[in-house]
Amino acid sequence: MAFKSTLCCLIIFACGNAEDLTTHPGHLKPIGSHGKILNVESINYFPDPSVFFTNFVDGSKPLLIYGGAKISPAYSLWTDEYLGNIEKGMEETVIVEQAKKENRSLSPEEIPFTEFVQRYRNEDIYLVNDLPEFLSKDVLLPPSLLCQDVFDYLLAKLMWFSSGGTKSVLHYDSAENINCLFAGTKKLYLIDPNKYSDQVTIENVKSAYSDVDVERVDFVKYPGLAKVEYHYVEMQPGDCLYIPYRWFHHVSSVGRNLAVNIWWSPSAKPQLSNCNLPNTTLEKFTFVGFTKLFPQEVIDAFKGTMKTMFESYENEVKLEYFRLYHGTKSDMFEEGAIWSDEMIEKLNKIFSYLDEPTQDAVLTPEDVESVSEETWAKVVVLVKELTKLVDDQFEADGEDDFGDDEHLKKDEL
Repeated sequence: MAFKSTLCCLIIFACGNAEDLTTHPGHLKPIGSHGKILNVESINYFPDPSVFFTNFVDGSKPLLIYGGAKISPAYSLWTDEYLGNIEKGMEETVIVEQAKKENRSLSPEEIPFTEFVQRYRNEDIYLVNDLPEFLSKDVLLPPSLLCQDVFDYLLAKLMWFSSGGTKSVLHYDSAENINCLFAGTKKLYLIDPNKYSDQVTIENVKSAYSDVDVERVDFVKYPGLAKVEYHYVEMQPGDCLYIPYRWFHHVSSVGRNLAVNIWWSPSAKPQLSNCNLPNTTLEKFTFVGFTKLFPQEVIDAFKGTMKTMFESYENEVKLEYFRLYHGTKSDMFEEGAIWSDEMIEKLNKIFSYLDEPTQDAVLTPEDVESVSEETWAKVVVLVKELTKLVDDQFEADGEDDFGDDEHLKKDEL
């Protein structure tokens, strides 16, 4: 009886001391409206590439560059009149989102650029599209990136254009990122993944975003967001912002908004002696796109999907579950693929490489963290080969050449 009484007291004590997040001042309020707010470091000029890469890229620190966008002709040129009267704008189509509060479940519309310029002020739409080539001559590559060894790692140049009032989901980018703002104001809340990766829930691993409602953050469902520190920055027209690789962020815009993102691969490790080249506009560069995965991106993406897998299997995964997960649930590969014997063997090899630290036929998060760089290089090769084999199946107009007697479908893995 004494034991029961003591146990009841312990349970009551524990429950009584559990934090009630429904009483937290930020519960059901907009993201960033609570907790500790940190300022983002700022300077009045683009830093020398050696300073930028050493102090900010390698140090994973955001940086606001006051007036950085003013060096580009776009800052003074991009009025509605200028943009609406470009002849090529009637020919080139752009992707237009259907709601200013970002909803990635909605299908975007594709319309001529000129039509968007005519409609955007009066409708609940905004443009997010590769910067058209006819506008690339108006934007300079940020001087901090003028290194020969960076040019081969340029991923994308993306244009954001709205009448204001847009709100992004909480997400991260699988790339380094400089955003230059030519009109309007942007407000950003950023979370350092080096300190708080375990506090931010990213349900959509492949697309790298959270389902949290950024206007009414539910701390019961997302308790980690009650504990993080937020870096806050407000960009004014003409400013540029460096957002480090994989930093979580939410962006809202005020007023007519025009910005261009420059994304480049974190695999770029420039020889700083090959930097400080002449200023050059974006049409002179080749942007390879996100389909070209560099080794570090492959490793990070694979670790992300492994983290979700471990959560599904309580941190201990045997080979059969490893194959089942990557064949049916993994965000690394297209859904609906038919998995050949060759593909399954590659999964087996990846498992054996990750199991090298213990060789006990069971994977744990500790095993993955202990994998050597040399072994990760082997994994990267196999993941790329698997990705190509899966993707090739979807490039044949939905038809495959595999016999059912020789291949396992996903539910048979």
